[in-house]
Amino acid sequence: SVGDDVLEVSPEFCRLFGIQDTENISAKTIESLVIPEDQDKVSNAETRNTQTAQLDVQYRIKRADNGEERIIARKADFEYNSEGQPVCLVGVVQDVTDRDRAILALRASEERFKTFAQAMPNHVWTATPDGLLDWFNDRTYAYSGASEGELDGRAWTGIVHPDDIDTAGMQWLEALTSGLVYEAEFRLRRHDGVYRWHLARAVPMRDERGEITRWVGTNTDINDLRATREALANLTNHLEQQVEEKTADRDRMWRLSTEIMLVAGMDAKILAANPAMLALVGQTEHELLGQPFMDYVHPSDRKATLDEVAKLDKGLRTLNFINRYRGEGGVYRTVSWTAVPDNNVI
Repeated sequence: SVGDDVLEVSPEFCRLFGIQDTENISAKTIESLVIPEDQDKVSNAETRNTQTAQLDVQYRIKRADNGEERIIARKADFEYNSEGQPVCLVGVVQDVTDRDRAILALRASEERFKTFAQAMPNHVWTATPDGLLDWFNDRTYAYSGASEGELDGRAWTGIVHPDDIDTAGMQWLEALTSGLVYEAEFRLRRHDGVYRWHLARAVPMRDERGEITRWVGTNTDINDLRATREALANLTNHLEQQVEEKTADRDRMWRLSTEIMLVAGMDAKILAANPAMLALVGQTEHELLGQPFMDYVHPSDRKATLDEVAKLDKGLRTLNFINRYRGEGGVYRTVSWTAVPDNNVI
């Protein structure tokens, strides 16, 4: 009550504060458990008498039984007598430590994601479960010339080439319906009006129940890669008239196979990579060549991969060796490899 400064408490109240089960306890005893930095948030004799006590508040305590710091949320209201004078402060307390820590962890995770996304050379975006885009990294805005928020929802389609909108939109709808990975190629308008080809890819993020909570996507500029593809296709047409069928078939498989192919030295540096490999890692051939393929292997798989390379260096073949490679957007993809050593290359 306000007058005698004694709290009437429930067994649950006692449990939360780590005190022995009782029906009445001095308010000062409870106030003493509040950490010094939060003393101004709890009620005391003066604030209860002057009705200036905060009614909806959170504060930290150190439990009386074990000293553990916990976060307490309290909601209260004054009760008045017939003359309008406050007679008591009635409140409900709840331990919200786990909830608040989960919220803080989620916020930290979001900040880490955005920091990573801002550092990536690609366009990075997120969307709600129903497919409305709600966040883009700075690189997207720099490319498009749009201001923050101008691409939200379905407005992003405004920078898609008119000839590509229907296909891109249908593929996005199919991904939303199926919950499968979204992948599409279309042209995006740059701030200067030039359209460049991009590979858009998005993966669904799911909660513990398997429900999609958001989509995380990237747009990778493949304009140069497509030009290279076209140039290689033209060159292939010319070469196919001059070389034996076997050579032509081998070259065609290299270019068009959906299976990942690469040539590397025994030092693990990549000497050649087919378009499927480039698409996996989201890089151009110029960026990839000369890089150690170990940089893309999942940390947990690196030792086993190095052991396999050592076998190849001894002239042994690799059959169906499985490891994980970091693909576009930082997502790891499981790959089954067959490798053959040949004149100090794999």
